[in-house]
Amino acid sequence: MSSPVPTRFSDEELALIDELVRSGVGDSRSAVIREGVHRLADSVRRAQIGEAIAVLDNVVLAPVTSTIRDIPTCIPVGPAEGVDHESVATFDNLAAVPEAVLTVRLGRLGVDGHHLICDALDAMADC
Repeated sequence: MSSPVPTRFSDEELALIDELVRSGVGDSRSAVIREGVHRLADSVRRAQIGEAIAVLDNVVLAPVTSTIRDIPTCIPVGPAEGVDHESVATFDNLAAVPEAVLTVRLGRLGVDGHHLICDALDAMADC
């Protein structure tokens, strides 16, 4: 179900929305605005989770190895993620470590990283 929500945009805002349509973010103004709402909600949710995590001393990490296994609990990583060679993050071998021992970020998953992590954790936990 969807409901129309009337709102007003300035000429500058409409120009930004139209630019996003031209760049392929959405195929219409409505699609771009819906995508923006989803991204804003996701950003707020991630900030809230980040605030909760900030009080914890330990973090859970997935070890990265160059022994590449094509199984659902492994996420491929490589130069696009900041890792110097093709590898996998292994979610069947998670570890909790004190955050203080993590001094250098070696890489970062891209925009689809959250979904890849959820898929790997689902495969690991079989839930």
